[in-house]
Amino acid sequence: MVMKKYPGLKIEIQGYVCCIDDGGDGWDIETRKYDLLVQRAKIIYTYLANYGIDTSRINYKGFGSTRKIYPNETSDCEKMRNRRVEIKVLQW
Repeated sequence: MVMKKYPGLKIEIQGYVCCIDDGGDGWDIETRKYDLLVQRAKIIYTYLANYGIDTSRINYKGFGSTRKIYPNETSDCEKMRNRRVEIKVLQW
């Protein structure tokens, strides 16, 4: 795993949703809140923490539908690509 191989690596896990035009978050059935994108990023954060990665090296953030790859989603494929998690390297 890259995070274990490079102990100085710090990352930010960024969650996104599709199908919302106001930049907001999606409805999470499990939490019963509008925090789907945060939960999407948090699950990866939790996985890495459980795998032994120091949580001072990782954080997570949600961006809603503010940074869509496809701003005018016209197909299921485009919607699927807007529903994503990206990893941003903060420090190598």
